[in-house]
Amino acid sequence: MPKTSMLYDKDPHRTRLTKDQAKLQIQGDRNRFDREQADRDVAGRPGYLSNLDEKGNIKQQYSMEAQLLDAGAMPQAEFDTRGIDEIRNRALDKGPSAWSQLAQGRQAEEQKAALDSSMQQTRSGQMQAEADMAMRGGLGGGSRASLAKASMKNNMLARQGVQRSGIMDRANIGLQDQTMKDDFLKQLPGADQMAFNAQANKRDFAANTAKFNAEAGMQSRKFNIENALRDRQSQSADNSAAWEQKMKVLGANKQARATENAGK
Repeated sequence: MPKTSMLYDKDPHRTRLTKDQAKLQIQGDRNRFDREQADRDVAGRPGYLSNLDEKGNIKQQYSMEAQLLDAGAMPQAEFDTRGIDEIRNRALDKGPSAWSQLAQGRQAEEQKAALDSSMQQTRSGQMQAEADMAMRGGLGGGSRASLAKASMKNNMLARQGVQRSGIMDRANIGLQDQTMKDDFLKQLPGADQMAFNAQANKRDFAANTAKFNAEAGMQSRKFNIENALRDRQSQSADNSAAWEQKMKVLGANKQARATENAGK
C-alpha cells in the first residue's frame, strides 16, 4: 500500500485530516484552552460591588434624602389682631363710645340724686324756718307765704346749679371721649404697620421654607447623581482592569507556546 500524507483518526468513521489540518486543530484547541484559562484567572479576581440598583440609580441605603421642612407643622407666633381691631373700632366710631355712654349714665344718676337732695334740703329749711317763727309767735299767713316763696326760689336756684354742673360734666365726658378717639386714631397707623409686618414675616417664613426645601432637594439630587456617576466610572475602570488582566494572561500563554514551539 502506498504511503499517504493523511492522518487517520482512531475512529474509522471520522473524517481523515492532513498534517496541516491536524496542526491547525491542535493550535485551535490550545488557543481555546488559553482563553478558557485566562477567563478562569480573571473570574478568580474579586468582583466589583456596585452601589447602583438595576435601574442605574444609587441604592437607597447609599443615597441622601433631603430632610424637608413642613412650614405648617413648625410652631409660629400668631399675631393677635384683636387689640388692633379694637383700636380701629374706637378710633373710627362715630357715636358715643361705650365708656362715654356709661359715664353719662352715671352722671345722670348723680344729677338726679343731687336734685332730690336739693329738694329735700329746701323743704327741710322751710320747715325749720316755719318752726322757728312759730316758736316766736310770728308765724302767720303772710309769713308762711313769704317763707314758701323764698323756699321755692332757693330750690330753683339750687336746681339750676345742679343742672349747670350736669351740663359741664356731660361736656367734659364728651370731650374726654373725643380725646380718647383722637389718641386711638394716632395709634392706628403704627398698629396697622405692626399687623402688616406680622403678615409679611409670615409670608417671608413660608417663602424661606420653600427656598430651603428646594435647595435641600437639589443638593440631595446632586449628591446622588454624582455618586452614581462615580460608581459607573469605577465600574468601567474595573471592567477595563479585568480586560487588561485577561489580555496579559493570553499574551503570556501565547509567548509560552511560541517559546515551546521554538524549542522543538
